[in-house]
Amino acid sequence: MLRVKIAGKRFRIPTHWEDITLTQCAWLYHKANEQPTALLDYYRSFASDTAPEPYANIDELTRFTSEVVGYLADVPEGLMLQTRREDIMTLAMAVLPRFIIGVLGIVDYPVRGITSFRYKGRRYYLPKSGTDISGELTPLSGVTAIEFCQLSDIICAENIALAPLAVAIVCRRKSERYDEELAQNRAALFGSLPASVYWELWAQTSGAHQYLKAAFPNCYGTGGGDSSGKAEPAVWCDTLVAMSTDKPSELEHLQRMNAYDFVHLLSENIKRRTEEWKMKAALASCGVR
Repeated sequence: MLRVKIAGKRFRIPTHWEDITLTQCAWLYHKANEQPTALLDYYRSFASDTAPEPYANIDELTRFTSEVVGYLADVPEGLMLQTRREDIMTLAMAVLPRFIIGVLGIVDYPVRGITSFRYKGRRYYLPKSGTDISGELTPLSGVTAIEFCQLSDIICAENIALAPLAVAIVCRRKSERYDEELAQNRAALFGSLPASVYWELWAQTSGAHQYLKAAFPNCYGTGGGDSSGKAEPAVWCDTLVAMSTDKPSELEHLQRMNAYDFVHLLSENIKRRTEEWKMKAALASCGVR
């Protein structure tokens, strides 16, 4: 936190993801997406190696910046209006770009590898990872297929307003199992968690997909699939349901399956579909229907 004095009063402005809550992130996500594309591109330019060009509409930039600083630091609007524009911009540009580009999907977060966190006096645990036969890390290898699919869909949506639900799906107390109703109820409470918890989970999920994409590329639209080269359906929860279309009674079994075993099974299923497609294409080329 950065302690500042505005109009003679002291306030604290967040400087790290540990300082900002998931509820604040959700507000910032929606507020950012209300802004003109040019303004968002200006903030995205902070993620590049070169210094950003000055923003043309300084009034627009100041208005947005003042509103965000006022919200995050809980500064009354009247006091913000008493503050010089130059002071607001100097302060904001030192701390805001990380948060704004972060909620837009460009994450600047130093992963700490935490395994648990305390919330309202109780400890919750992040999902366990393991290693494969060669010793390579296998993130999220301890979760079920339903947890993996729901978490993956939330992460891929790049909507940080859903972060409390993502945390509630896979971060539980010891000996607790996944329960959809419990996850929904806890998501309503987890908005006060620091955003760093979600980014730790985001890093785990990204690592899991990086590993699984290398092991089973056809599940990610490469190395097989239909004539377009894509593995469909593209949404993981849809994939889970589609896998049981032949035998709907198997859905519950698939949901409880280990996540990595599920992706392996999906890969084999895609291979089978690919061979069937190739066979049909070969027969069609010979005039056989």
